[in-house]
Amino acid sequence: MFSPCCFHLILNTDLNIHQIHIEQNILKTILILIALLVLTHSSVAFSKDPWPGLPPDCWQEPRNYHNGSNSKNWKPHIAFEHVPLQEFSEKVFSPNKGYYFVKKGWRGKAALYIYSEKDYLIKVSLNKLHGIKQKWINEKLLFIQPWWGRIAATDIIYDVENEKIVYIEDLTDGHIAFDQFQKSCAQLGGCQCIKTPKK
Repeated sequence: MFSPCCFHLILNTDLNIHQIHIEQNILKTILILIALLVLTHSSVAFSKDPWPGLPPDCWQEPRNYHNGSNSKNWKPHIAFEHVPLQEFSEKVFSPNKGYYFVKKGWRGKAALYIYSEKDYLIKVSLNKLHGIKQKWINEKLLFIQPWWGRIAATDIIYDVENEKIVYIEDLTDGHIAFDQFQKSCAQLGGCQCIKTPKK
């Protein structure tokens, strides 16, 4: 016959073992859920098509493409500031014939001076450039495309009236990808362009 103290000890031991089993089951469930989340995330990441349209083996010629991201690599290399008005001999006017921009420099460093009928100019300073393109989209929106190397650029649309960036996205030159696909297809005896519709 068990004494009360021994019975109490056995009861406590049984309760502790039961509690340990519950905690182990909870821990197993949590680990399974984490594993499922990791696997799901990995499969989505690996299955994501890197090409926004068709892959390069379907292209008729090289093209630039956007990947929907903004890496923010441009931030250390672009600065906006107000500077005093000055006169320029060559101006690129917007369609409203009042606003204009002037570009100084091209490779390495460049600056855009923007006049939008205010008592100052907006100066956009860019550095570490491989080159730059710019043009008016409409009366107040200026398209700026700084190139940071042979294949990497940033598309920027700048509102000169409100002095803010309204659109920005990374751009990649697809010449290298197109050439690589063309060469590998030639070595394989040709590639079949699989035109999978985008979801």
